[in-house]
This record gives sequence, C-alpha cells and structure tokens, in this order.
Amino acid sequence: MSKLFVHKTLIFRLFFLSLLFIVPWTFQFNETDSKVGFITEESVGFYQTNTCEFSLYQTVQENIINRNIDILPDRNSSVNCFGKINGVDLQTNKLKVYIGTNLNVDFLLQSLFFLFCLSLIPKSNDYRFKYPPHFSIFIVSMLIYVHLVGEQLHYEYFTKVFDLELKYNNFFLLSIFSTVFLTLYIFKDLVEKRLHNLINFIPFMFLFIGAFNSLNLNFYMLILSFIGINAILENKYSKKFTFIFIIFSLLQVYNLDSRNTLFDVDKLKGFINSSQNTYSQLFWTIIYFLTIVGVIYIIENSKNSLNLKLLRKNFLFVGTTITVIGVVSAVNPFVNFISYYYLGLNKAGIKTLDGVAGNTWRGLGPSAEALGEFYAFTILLSLLVTFFKKITLTKIELFLLFVNLYGLYKANNIAALISLVFILFLYSFLQVNYNTKKKIFVFLIISSILLFNFFPINYSYTFSSKALLKEAYNASEIGVNLPGDQNSDDAIDNLNFGEILSYSKDTLNISNSLYYFTNIYTNTKDIKYLPNTVGLISAISLPINRSEKWGVFLAKYNPDKINLNFGYGPQQITEYYLGHQTKVNTGLVLPHSSLLDYLIFYGVFGVLLILIMLIRNLWINKDNYLYVSLLIFLLLNFVKSDSLLYVSSFVLFLFIGNLYKFAID
Repeated sequence: MSKLFVHKTLIFRLFFLSLLFIVPWTFQFNETDSKVGFITEESVGFYQTNTCEFSLYQTVQENIINRNIDILPDRNSSVNCFGKINGVDLQTNKLKVYIGTNLNVDFLLQSLFFLFCLSLIPKSNDYRFKYPPHFSIFIVSMLIYVHLVGEQLHYEYFTKVFDLELKYNNFFLLSIFSTVFLTLYIFKDLVEKRLHNLINFIPFMFLFIGAFNSLNLNFYMLILSFIGINAILENKYSKKFTFIFIIFSLLQVYNLDSRNTLFDVDKLKGFINSSQNTYSQLFWTIIYFLTIVGVIYIIENSKNSLNLKLLRKNFLFVGTTITVIGVVSAVNPFVNFISYYYLGLNKAGIKTLDGVAGNTWRGLGPSAEALGEFYAFTILLSLLVTFFKKITLTKIELFLLFVNLYGLYKANNIAALISLVFILFLYSFLQVNYNTKKKIFVFLIISSILLFNFFPINYSYTFSSKALLKEAYNASEIGVNLPGDQNSDDAIDNLNFGEILSYSKDTLNISNSLYYFTNIYTNTKDIKYLPNTVGLISAISLPINRSEKWGVFLAKYNPDKINLNFGYGPQQITEYYLGHQTKVNTGLVLPHSSLLDYLIFYGVFGVLLILIMLIRNLWINKDNYLYVSLLIFLLLNFVKSDSLLYVSSFVLFLFIGNLYKFAID
C-alpha cells in the first residue's frame, strides 16, 4: 500500500511539473497556416507583423540549434500573448526574440513552481502553527497592496491594466490577492510538515533565487514574512530587537524626503525599493523586519535538526548544478530563458562561456563576485566539516567539490579565494600545539619579507593614501573651476585637496561625506606612528581594487545628520543613488561593500550595533571554530561586495550568524 502511495505521489508530481513547464508555453490560438521557421534577419519583419501567433514551444522545435538568437521576456504583454513570440529585433548582430510574459500570470505560475520545489524537501516531525493562517495571509495581502501603491511607477511600465482601485471587478487586484491567498495557504500546509528540515536546504536558495519576472518581490520574502507574522502572534520574537528596529524606523520615516522617483532595480530585483515615498518605505521596513523574524523563528525551532553532512551535500550539489546549468544556458538561448524564469533569477544567466571584466564569469549569478563567494563558502564548509568534524567526503561529493573549485576558478573572485585560504590556515593554526604555532609564525614573517622583496609595491603610501579622495573628486560635479598650474594640472591632479577646502562647501557642490573625509585628511593633526584614518582606508582600498568604487560612493553619499546616524531605511537606496548628482548617474553603480550598503540603510549607529553584536557573539563562542570560521569568512567578503543585497546571501548570513545556537556534534 505504501509503495502504491509513493508511485501515485511521484506520478502526480511529474504530471503537475509537466503542467507548469509545458502547458504555459504551448498554447496557440492562431488561425494562420504559417509556421515558425528558422529565425533569420530576413524573417524579422514577419514576426514583427505576426505578433502573439506562435508559441515558445513551436519556436524551440525549429530553432533549437539557432545560436544567433536571444530569448528575452516581454514583461508588459497581455495574458493572451503569454508564452508567444511578441516581436523580433536585430540588435548588435543578435536576433532578440521576445516571448510574452504577464505580471499576473508570472506571479501565479512562478509561485506554484517554487511551492512545488518546497514540496520536494523531505518531511520532518510535524509542526503546527498555533493560529489559523487567515490573519497572516490578510496582513501579507495588505502589505502587497501597500507595495503596489508605493511602487506604482515601477508597475505601470510592466502592465497596461495596472489598477489599484478597490472594487469587486478589478481583476488585476483580484488576481494578485488570489495568488497570495493560494500560495500562502498551500505553503502553510507544506511548511508545517517540513519546518524542522528547512534549515538543511538553505543552499537551494542559491539555485532557486525566488525573484519574480515582473514584480519587484521575492518569493522567500513572502513566505518568511508569513512565518514572521505567526512568530509575533505566538510571542516568539526578540523584544529588544523589535524596540530598536521601531526606533530606527520612526526616525527614518520621519526624515524621509518623499519624491516621485523611479530607481531601476536591475539585478537587485525583489530585494530593493524602486521608489522613494512613504508607502514604499513602510512596505520595505515591515517586510524586512518580518523576514528577519521569520528566519529566526525557523532557526529557534530547528536547533536540534541541523545535519552537517546533509547541509554539505546540498551545498556541493547546488554549486555543481549552478555550474552545469550556467554552462548549458550560456550556449543555448532556450535553456537560458527557462532557467531565468523558473529559477527566479535576478537577471538572465550569462550568454557566453567567456569571462568578462578580467575573466569573471557569473554563470547564473547576478554577479561574478557573489557567485565566487558562494563557491568559496561551499568549499570552506565542505573542508571544515570533513577535516574537523571528521565527516568523510564520499567519492561523489569529492567530484562535486572539484566542480565547485572549477566554478570558483571561472568566477575569478580573488578576494574570496584569498579569504578561503586564510580561514583554512587560521583554523588549522588554532588546532596545533604551542611550539608548532611559534614555528609557523616565524615562517610567516620570513615569507612576508621575501614576498615584499620579490613583489615590491609599485606605488607610494603618499599616493595610495590619497587615491580614494582623488577618485571621489573625479566622480563629482564640482561647482567651481579649479585653476591649473603651468602644466594645466589642477588641485585634484596634484592631490592638493587642502586647496579645494579654501572654497565654501555650497560653492563646491560636493557631497557631505566627501567634504567630511577631505577635512579629516587635510586638517586632522597626525599622531606619530599612526596613519591618518582616511589615508589608511584609501591605502587599503587601492590593492583590493576598491578605490574607484568607494570613491564614487563618497561622491554620491550625501546624508544629513539623521540619515548619517540612523540611515535611510532598509533597502532604501534611491536617495543615495539619485539624491546628489555626480558624473556617475547611469547604470547600476553600487557601493561594492555590504558594509557601506548597511551604512546607507541604518547609518553609523546601526552599523555599530550590528558589529558590536557580531563581535560579542564571536568572543563568547570563540571555541566554536566552525561558527567563527564561517562567520569571519562572510564578514571579510562583505567588506568588499554587495552580496547582502541578495535574498539568498542575506538569509545565509542570518543562518551563519546564529550557527552557535545549533546542537552540533
């Protein structure tokens, strides 16, 4: 009887999966006798005329080996045009084939697929929420409505039927609310049977990213906020954290400079605010808080459920799968489109096997930097669990480990590689006896001296200490004409920033942060044997290739006192990006540091509170080498990457930050 049940379940899952994968892309209502042919430049006009006639399935049949096309989503198509060719254009020697997608259909279809993936997680001991789901679903639905109101400019571009009027025949909203209700109601049933096992399947968040095609939302934020509401109802949340969060939020909302602006979220889709108004800020503040509460709720209920062997296997499997799908999608446009849509990627996978920007290959990741960090973390976790928890790698896992090493090589994230080696060395160093430690320490000193002799630094401290300010001024729209010398070099060229301070700040039109840093560097009295603070930061930024990026940050970051101390609010990057005009105002130019991202979000006080909490936990749990090693690895990489702007990295950070709570043998 049990075998029969298993077979029926498998058949049902395969049938449901086929419905999700095949049916939406095979509908055809055309009355023409024409058929899809091999798409070439000569046929562009035909497809521009005959829109919404031919399905993606028909296109695949005739163009499976056509390497001269790109398949892209046309996000503002009607429901009738979903899954069909809605135009073909020739751009940069590539034929862009646009497949119709629709906001309402995307929301339903992708949600059902993500729920199907969750259903594949093995069941654990049943867990029951104390309260019925209806209230939590209602709250999430209202939050979605506030989100749509706040980011109206974003959504008006993606749907021609966008309508926020609360009336019974508003099918746009009815569809959204129905999808929320269906998704969360099914999720409630799924998660109650798997809550204690979710923690072991966190790695799959890096494969199934959860970003919706047409919505600035992420599937994981919806389900985690649902859990967060239940945690509050059950009184299982931190009162101290909530109190501090409310204080910060009130100050941020009070100080909000509401504007009718639109920020192109690009690869940050689903986890960043696209607008700057009270409604959008309220949504992101509440959803961010509920997401954290939801993750902590899962952690607190899974303290005895963490299986390091299973977790390691899942990380290795996910890393390998990302590599394989990334390679296949790079050479096949149909796989590229399907993987983007069903994996919920922030942006479509890279369309080439060749690297860009110094041989960095991002595969399915939003950036090569974030992908490299994931591979390095996977390798670090695998080795730590193997050598120090004595859980031997199987032959299959060893093969998967080498695939992840290949992925790290392709991503070319040198910082992640160096931090990986450093943490492994540090962890090994702590395990040996005192005499061995002394020998290793002497060896490191001698090796460092030799390295400096063989690989001398080709720039002076004087230059490196000013490089950050130079890049910042190069990116600024300075309001005065700086006089040049006999060589036509001005104060910026000569690194004479004191001369710039002779002008009034209002005349200079530079950001508050740049003016402040320049003043510290120029007017602070030097202490013997101690470097200038700004000079030290600049000297560090140069060898790690962050002078230009952090210089742009200084040029753009223009907070008042409240924003400086308490931030603009969670996921609020619009004011930073658009509030102070610089020479860098096109494209998505990020601070390239999660530390700076959170300075924008929560200000100096917020960042200090986070750092104090992390340092305190590290000190208290300093003998928990697994926790310390993994957390330090993440912190080192977050200093120079924006990874915390992605949901998967954010949840991983929360998990590792609370790893000391788990019962690990």
